[in-house]
Parts: sequence; C-alpha cells; structure tokens
Amino acid sequence: MAQLVLILCLIAVIGLAILAAISDLRHRIIANKIPIAICIAYTIYALTRYFALDVPFAEIGLELISGVVMLVAGFALFAANIMGGGDAKLLAALALFVGIHNIAAFLMLVAVSGGIVAIGTWLYARRQKNDEIGSSPEVPYGIAISVGGLWILGHHLSSVL
Repeated sequence: MAQLVLILCLIAVIGLAILAAISDLRHRIIANKIPIAICIAYTIYALTRYFALDVPFAEIGLELISGVVMLVAGFALFAANIMGGGDAKLLAALALFVGIHNIAAFLMLVAVSGGIVAIGTWLYARRQKNDEIGSSPEVPYGIAISVGGLWILGHHLSSVL
C-alpha cells in the first residue's frame, strides 16, 4: 500500500511539473495552486516514507532544508528581478523532492535547461521581430525548473517501481 501511495504522489507531481512548464510557456505565470499542490504531495510522500518505510526523520529534515534554501534563493532572485515569484515557489516545492544530496545536480540541470530555454526565447523573439529584442524577452524559467524536477522525480519513480 505504501508503495502505491508513493507512486501516486510522484505521478501527481510529474503531472504538476509538466502543467507548470506549459503554463509558464503559454502565459508566463505559474499559478500558486501548483507549488501548493506539490507541497501537499510531498507531505503525503514524506509521511508515508517515515511511517511505513522507516525513513529516518533526519533524511526528511534535509529535504525540508533543501526546500527552504531554494525558497530563500528563489526569492533573492525574484527580488533581483531575475526570476518570477511563481518560478521561485516552483523551485522550492520541487526541491523538497530533490533533497540536499541531489541539489547540486538539480541546480546544474536547471541552469543548463534555463540556458537552452533562454536561447530559444531569444531566437523566437528575434524571429517574431518583437519590440522585445531591444530589451530582454521574458524567459519562462518554469520550464527549466520543471525539467530539473522531472529528472529527479523520474529517478525516484524508478526506485519505487
């Protein structure tokens, strides 16, 4: 039963990460309900692992710390007008599933994906001959954050199956 709960949580978060990427691409907005739903799924995921699978609370605590660290970092980037608030919340919510041990790999994948998304956004704006070319076009970093999260979530899902 616990394995089924973990699988359902991971599948739900995978769907939410994809939804966040699509929303950010189409509207440049990630609704608050997406990171909130990811946090709710993480709560169920963490409690199931703690009570049914005897995962040490210290490990879950490190996952919570990674989420808090990413929330602070995300809001620092938001305050510097580098990323949007929805991106910051998505980064923190997905970091809960990443944990402290995988945070460097997660951030590297987000950075590389973000560079690809930024180049693609610039090329699209240039092709459309938008007025945004003179300024910086708004980059949907939610896509890159979701790619990083999907990589980690895929590893978690494969370990549960």
